[in-house]
Amino acid sequence: MQFVLVPVFSITHLDKEIRKLEQFSSVIRSLIFINCGGMLDLTETWFYQVQNCFAYLIDYHRPFNHNNLIDAYRKIFVVDDGCKSFVECPTEDDVRIF
Repeated sequence: MQFVLVPVFSITHLDKEIRKLEQFSSVIRSLIFINCGGMLDLTETWFYQVQNCFAYLIDYHRPFNHNNLIDAYRKIFVVDDGCKSFVECPTEDDVRIF
């Protein structure tokens, strides 16, 4: 299994690194975000449109971008710590109604 580890230092840097990976979109199958990426709207990134590419978000910082939590295409997997706020998070239907 090949992988690339890219340390990032800010949200801007993370966004820039995600955009740089787009040129490899035909071979990337998974992106794993460890303690970063929760605040970005990952549903608006290039990999969200790629058919067989998934994102795994393991970020214990708060807050999370709501679109990552109510991912309609089930391409973003948020690993949480059982936080009560995730259970009570408004669903996509709740957002649409509001």
